[in-house]
Amino acid sequence: MIFLPIVERELRAAARRRSTYLGRLGAAAGALVVGSFVFLTTRDFVPQELGIALFQSLAWLAFLFCALAGVRLTADRLSEERREGTLGLLFLTDLKGYDIVLGKLAAAALPAFFNLLAVFPILAIPLTLGGVTGRQLWQAPLSLLTTQVLSLAVGIAVSAWYQNGRKAAAMALLVMIVLIFGPLPLAAWWHHYHPSQSATPIFAILAFSPGFAHQLASQQELVPAVLGSSVSTQAFFHHLFWFSIGFAWSIALLCLVMTSWVLPRVWTDRPAGSPLSRWRGWLHVWRFGRSQKRAAFRRRLLDRNPFYWLTSRDRLPRLAVWLFLGALAAFGVWGNWHFRDDWQDDGMNFVASIFAHGALKCWIAFAVALRLAEDRRSGALDLVLSTELADREIFHGQWRSLVRQFAAPLAVVLLADAYFCHADLRADYLARTWVLQVYATGDVTLLLDAATIACLGLWTAVTARHPNQAAARTLGAVVGLPWLMLLGVYLVRAISESFGAPYARNSDPSERVFLALWFFTGLTVDLLLIAYASLRLQRDFRRTATEPVVARRGWLRRWLAGDEVAS
Repeated sequence: MIFLPIVERELRAAARRRSTYLGRLGAAAGALVVGSFVFLTTRDFVPQELGIALFQSLAWLAFLFCALAGVRLTADRLSEERREGTLGLLFLTDLKGYDIVLGKLAAAALPAFFNLLAVFPILAIPLTLGGVTGRQLWQAPLSLLTTQVLSLAVGIAVSAWYQNGRKAAAMALLVMIVLIFGPLPLAAWWHHYHPSQSATPIFAILAFSPGFAHQLASQQELVPAVLGSSVSTQAFFHHLFWFSIGFAWSIALLCLVMTSWVLPRVWTDRPAGSPLSRWRGWLHVWRFGRSQKRAAFRRRLLDRNPFYWLTSRDRLPRLAVWLFLGALAAFGVWGNWHFRDDWQDDGMNFVASIFAHGALKCWIAFAVALRLAEDRRSGALDLVLSTELADREIFHGQWRSLVRQFAAPLAVVLLADAYFCHADLRADYLARTWVLQVYATGDVTLLLDAATIACLGLWTAVTARHPNQAAARTLGAVVGLPWLMLLGVYLVRAISESFGAPYARNSDPSERVFLALWFFTGLTVDLLLIAYASLRLQRDFRRTATEPVVARRGWLRRWLAGDEVAS
């Protein structure tokens, strides 16, 4: 028998996919665009500072993509096999658990490694400007590779426990957040109760995070600034770097070993009397209610809209939003009580508002896109479309379900913004007009983006090949597209300044101009996307939802394929 046969098959399949090479091209092009923007906006710096700024920007952007690799690539690998019922067929052969785990990991790891490999040469460009050492040039790629392997391993481990791809992706994201940011509260707690002691234990605690190793690799100038530049200090941080790298690889290896052992034992159904089945039964009753309440709820909502009842039965999504907002409120109260005036001086109110807005937008996108996309994959949407329900009733039911889940949380966030605005208006270092403009435009944009996501998500859910891809497309169009347009405008302006264009000299836009440009760009994009999604839903929803998803070749793929596509 061939050693690791699934690994060999998945590597061969990944090597033949054109997306593997297009992803590498996109990663290199994105790094070049970001690097060019940073270079043009910081060209007035001295060469050493310019090299440091360019290196750190590229390194931290790559770290973000590496940390999210598991959420994007491996969190739904095994859960998809469980949903489709093909995982049990693999265990009917001589395959072991590690064969399947490593094979699925290899299928996702090869494109991710190619993308990361394309960024490495661009990271070496700042070395020619100065400020970046040769040690950073190999430590930063090592920390990026370690973070990517850890994220992929965490994603494949979480995927073994879930059948729902949305829950698996959310749990993988939560685990990575805990691994990266978990040591920070412990370090803060130690510093609070031991303020007079050395900072050595604090750095030892932070070394358990993979982000600490990347921090040391990308910002080595912080080490002498904090503890001095003695030989013992440099040796101490050198050991901490290798400890952080080794700990991350140990966690990744542990995830793979445990998943290989657990996978043959979790894919089968449990008997009715097992503790796990009893726990699932209790959870089902808690989420959907007892039989009498379910019957009353069904009678009440079926008269209004059957699809509204179908998407509103589960109590957990509504409760999860409130738990999230409650956790944010508790964290804010703790910060105000613990840090008092320092909490306000650093603009934490504005940061909390931005975080709450972004989280709600992501939540709405996942709620509307993932549910409908998963129903399409499972065939449930075909059953709904075979009934007498009209398309308008389906849209109206989905909209009412979103209003039921998110209307009250959005109102709470808007009230919190009003409180934050009132608190910032009392600050002496902020202009009152500027504060009012920022919060007003942010709240209006939140409502417009939420409506656009609810409308566009219905269309992307029936056109995307994967549920997570549907949510990503929706967020990319509504949230990412305005920022990309602004980035393009400022990149063109920076290039014009570098060539000495007379209209671009000494014309730095003010903060109010940037805010107005961002608001009207987002407004224009939202209105165009709503019009586009409404037109496609009215004209092509039923036809698209009942047809199989076919991989479409974009213009770039057709151009690169050449005669292959024509033949």
